[in-house]
Amino acid sequence: MRKLRETGTQMRRMSGFPDLESTRLKLHELRRLFSPEDRLLIVIKPDPDSIACSLAMKTLLLKSIKYATTAFVGEITRQENIALVKLLSIPMQRIEEIDFEEFNRMSILDGQPTHFDLPQDHHFDVIIDHHPITKGYSASFQDIRPSYGSTSTIMTEYLSAARIKPSTRLSTALLYGIKTDTNNFERHTRAEDVWAFRYLFPRANKNVLRKIELSELSPEILSYFKMAFDRMKIFKDKIFVHMGEIDHPDICVQLADFLMRVNNISWTVISSVVDDDLVIILRSDGYRKDAGKMASKLFGDLGHAGGHKSAARAEIPLENLRKRLRGLTEETIEKWITRRIKGYRTIQLPG
Repeated sequence: MRKLRETGTQMRRMSGFPDLESTRLKLHELRRLFSPEDRLLIVIKPDPDSIACSLAMKTLLLKSIKYATTAFVGEITRQENIALVKLLSIPMQRIEEIDFEEFNRMSILDGQPTHFDLPQDHHFDVIIDHHPITKGYSASFQDIRPSYGSTSTIMTEYLSAARIKPSTRLSTALLYGIKTDTNNFERHTRAEDVWAFRYLFPRANKNVLRKIELSELSPEILSYFKMAFDRMKIFKDKIFVHMGEIDHPDICVQLADFLMRVNNISWTVISSVVDDDLVIILRSDGYRKDAGKMASKLFGDLGHAGGHKSAARAEIPLENLRKRLRGLTEETIEKWITRRIKGYRTIQLPG
C-alpha cells in the first residue's frame, strides 16, 4: 500500500499535478492555529502576487476567524497594480494606518519578516512564500517553497485542497499573480505553476485581466525610460543604468524587465536611491546564470541581497555605503556599482 501511494505521488509530480494530499495536511495545520474570535492582520508588499494571495487567505479562513485585514508596506505605484486593486475592488490599508492592538494574529504572504522594515518587532503566526529562505525569525506555521514560480500557485493549491472553487474575482487576481511573477512563464517556473494557471484560467475574467495588463505604462513613466536610455551603459552582455534619486523602486523593476528584451543581453542591473537606501534590481536570462547569487556576491556584504536565478534585488542602507566610499554622490555610486559589475566572477571584488 505504501509503495502504491509513493508511486501515485511520483506520477502526480511527473504529470505536473500538485501533491494536494500534502497540501491538505498543511491546510489542516494552518486552520488549527485559529479560533472563531481571532482577528488576523495580513502584511504584504503590494505586488500582484501578494495582493492575490491576501485575497486567497481571506477566502481560506473565512469560516475559521472573526475577520482579516490586509496591510501593505510601502506604496502602490505601478499602474497595473493600481488597476488590479481598483478593478477587482480589493480592500487594503497602509501599514501606518493599522492599530496593531486590534489584531491578535499576524501573517506575511509572498515574503518573510526579513524582507520588511516594520515599525516594531512582531511575531508572525503564518508565513507562506516562494522566495529563498532567510534566517532570523520564527513562525508558528511556515510554508516556503523557493522552487515555485509564485506564491499564488501555492495558494491555488490550498484552495483546491480545501475544495473551494475560487470566484471569478479571486481567480483573476491569482492568475495575474502567476503571470507576473513567472513573467508569463519565461522565468523560474515549474509544472505546478502551469497546473495552477490551467486551473484558474477558465474561471478568470479575461477582459478585466487585459485591462489590468494594458495599464502598465503611464505618461510619467515614459520620462524615466528616456532617462534610462540616456544613461545606459553596456558591458559585453550586461546593461547597467544608475537612475539617481527616484521616488519608487518599482520604476527600476519595469526598466530591468524591459531592457532584458535587448538582443544579446544576458543581464540588466538598474540602481536608484530611494529615501535612505540604494536599491539595485537585477535580471538575468536564467541560462547558466543566477541573478540571486550575483546580487548576494556583489552586494550582500553591505545590505540585504538575494533572489531567484532570473530576478533579484539588493537594498543597501546609504549609511553602510558611506563607510565604503569617499563622498556619496551619484557619480561615486555609479562608479562603485560599475566596478563591481565588471569584476563579477573574479576572485576578489573591487571596491
